[in-house]
Amino acid sequence: MSGRTWDSQEHADLALYGGTPEMRVKHGRAPTLESPLLLDPVRSLRDAEGLRQFLAHPAVMIEIGFGKGRFLRQLASGFPAANVVGIEVKTKYARIALDRLARAGTSNCRVVIGDARLVLSQYVAPASVDAVFLMFPDPWWKARHFRRRLLDAAFLPVLESVLKPGGTVLVRSDVPMVLQLAREAFQGSAVFGEADVCAFDEWMTDREVACRGRGIPVEQACFRHRE
Repeated sequence: MSGRTWDSQEHADLALYGGTPEMRVKHGRAPTLESPLLLDPVRSLRDAEGLRQFLAHPAVMIEIGFGKGRFLRQLASGFPAANVVGIEVKTKYARIALDRLARAGTSNCRVVIGDARLVLSQYVAPASVDAVFLMFPDPWWKARHFRRRLLDAAFLPVLESVLKPGGTVLVRSDVPMVLQLAREAFQGSAVFGEADVCAFDEWMTDREVACRGRGIPVEQACFRHRE
């Protein structure tokens, strides 16, 4: 058994998916990517400022955990007047998404490496985001991984802060439990209410394409920041 000891904050930080971005850099678990569409605010003060400038736009949309980037690319293409940000912790997915965006000639999208909880709380200004998308988030089935679930009591105030009045949070999944947990989380908010209509139905992730091709039902829940 190792004699190493961790302080409580470091231990808690490592409980996040892959650790916090700071911890990933410290322990060498964040390979370097190169792209004009990539922003790594933890490693680079220039990127941190670049992200803040990119977000200082009249229309901003953010996808959390964009996987291979199909939905992210379509979102940027469908809303050319908006600035679109994708946040992802998995470098292999960021690489795939960056390639897709580059091949599409996308200029109004940036890929950010990091944990969404920290990116939104540290770099996104209050009441500045029009929509946040959580497309097929990992359900984290095992009890020891529950704390990695994004939609919880700690993250909801962050969403409440960054969304504009009237802004949207869209959750989509083929796992009914994910929608159930999302609804339970938002029901405890005095700021959000569930909306009957959502305007983003025409775009799909790679997982959704696969699910529909196999006849697996996909559901979504849309929550709107009350004006």
